[in-house]
Amino acid sequence: MVSSEVHPPAESWVEVPGVSDLAQGEIVTTRVAGEFIAVCNADGVVRAFRDECPQCALPIGGGRLLGELLWCAGCVEPFDVPAGGVGRKRARLRLTARSLTVSGGTARIALSA
Repeated sequence: MVSSEVHPPAESWVEVPGVSDLAQGEIVTTRVAGEFIAVCNADGVVRAFRDECPQCALPIGGGRLLGELLWCAGCVEPFDVPAGGVGRKRARLRLTARSLTVSGGTARIALSA
């Protein structure tokens, strides 16, 4: 028996405006499919994270980006952006990363199905 059921892809990519031209040291927060996402450019490395600090639960997009470190405005925990959002003081802490691609001037974030 052949199934005609169509299964959605494991991830769907959503275009996010205003991210492809993000300047170094800049953070932008956007909402994608009901989830707030913080996108930052740390010394040329652009990454996307769920907009929530794992230590204090405040929005990480309200923090400061200094070099490769994204500092939470609430608990002042530094997170290493190029290393995927690992806490520098407490390595057990990690930002929730979101897959991001920039191609042809268009940025897209992957959301799990």
